[in-house]
Amino acid sequence: MVAFGAALFHLFNHAMAKGMLFMASGSVIHEMHHAHHDAHHHDDHGDDHHDDHHDDHHDDFDAQSMSNMGGLASKMPITATAMLVGSASIMGLPLIGGFWSKEGIIANAWRVALEDPRFFFPAACVLLGAAMTGFYMSRMWLKTFAGKPKTEVAEHVHEQTPWIPIPLVILTFVSLSSVILAGMMFTHWSSDTSYAFFSDKNFIDGMIYEFEHVFLNPDAFFFVLTYVAIFIGAIVGPGLAMALYGGSLKEGEKAKPWMQPIVNLSSRVNKKRGFDNSAWANSGLSDALRERLYFDKWYDAAMLKLVVGFANISAAFDRNVVDGTIKTIESTSQKISTQVRRLTTGSARDYIMMAALGVLVIYLLLGVMI
Repeated sequence: MVAFGAALFHLFNHAMAKGMLFMASGSVIHEMHHAHHDAHHHDDHGDDHHDDHHDDHHDDFDAQSMSNMGGLASKMPITATAMLVGSASIMGLPLIGGFWSKEGIIANAWRVALEDPRFFFPAACVLLGAAMTGFYMSRMWLKTFAGKPKTEVAEHVHEQTPWIPIPLVILTFVSLSSVILAGMMFTHWSSDTSYAFFSDKNFIDGMIYEFEHVFLNPDAFFFVLTYVAIFIGAIVGPGLAMALYGGSLKEGEKAKPWMQPIVNLSSRVNKKRGFDNSAWANSGLSDALRERLYFDKWYDAAMLKLVVGFANISAAFDRNVVDGTIKTIESTSQKISTQVRRLTTGSARDYIMMAALGVLVIYLLLGVMI
């Protein structure tokens, strides 16, 4: 409950951005499947292309793997733009939707940490999370839309499904215009919690107030904190991703003017730093990250040993004790009923004899009692 207002605002921004990212991801996967299907159809009609990407037409081709994409910024401009805006919002780049709520959460987390040192570690984790977000979101965009196509399928991808771009455009507009909502919200960056747009301020006042308390905070610590968060989330994380995964588009292809500078910058950073991506891809750290730090492996092993072992013990108990008891009662009842059934012969003589024996037993019992 440290930053309730900022958290709710971030929930809204996050929902819009993630909805757009999932929609854009679906757009890419959909068109990759189309291109892969067309390549299969082309091969079935006798065109045999012996090239480096011939394996793309095999049935094991994964249309969802970013390793099979690349260079899609020029081929899917609407999807690439939506993915870029959504990524920027999740990263918290200045002036885009997620920035306002993310800064509010960071500021409130550190405000509490300054008052209570026990919250210092969670506050530090917030900044670390900002850097990680900047890295992995940039990595996703660069591997998918920057660089050269990694497969023949990626070379033939186009935005050919007309109904997909419409919701992407709408969600992009919402993410970009979240700054308007920031002007209507209670401020998250100062102690003046009584401020609200709907009380005594107009819309322009709300906008100015939010800009001032983010970028020109009178408190020196929070002023520096804002720009540290921006530096970590918008420069450090994306810069590392560019150094590892950046690259220029295929010769003769260009992205839209608002995306081409990002592609060019990623290519320059990648070439300048001279990272060997192949060595990185074959490193132990890369393997560990690819396997999610082996969490699933150890989790599955623990589950198999503990849960399956307990299930086997439970099954043995159920089979030998629970079912055994019930089956023992059942078999005993059957044996008794078999013996009792022998008394039922259907002969009147037998029944008269049993009645006489019964009367005799009663007579003897009465005699004993008397």
